[in-house]
Amino acid sequence: MLAMAEPTPGAPGRSAIPDPTPPVGFPDMVRLTTTVVQALAFMLRKGGECYGREIIQSTGMAPGTLYPILNRLEAAGVTEGHDETIDRAGFDGRAPRRYYRFTPAGADFARKALTRLGVGS
Repeated sequence: MLAMAEPTPGAPGRSAIPDPTPPVGFPDMVRLTTTVVQALAFMLRKGGECYGREIIQSTGMAPGTLYPILNRLEAAGVTEGHDETIDRAGFDGRAPRRYYRFTPAGADFARKALTRLGVGS
């Protein structure tokens, strides 16, 4: 659940809105939308490496939503990715997977962001 920002002073009856402001030091190119938070939380829970289809199956995100997020996280230095090496002798016909994992700084940023937003990982 996202933490709620305080209502605007002097605006009676206005409900609080989620505070999407990332913690200090979080890469500027990563906006903490609900879907970004879901992806970060899954990756922290899983630990180690994961691939896109795992995140899609766990979160229910559409590929067209998730893969741009993963690309932005990688470009921002929050994650790093590498393509799977497939042994052609045992190749099962699928495309090689791209595995993602947090950089050390990225894992720290993700934990801080989720903590600040009140989201359990």
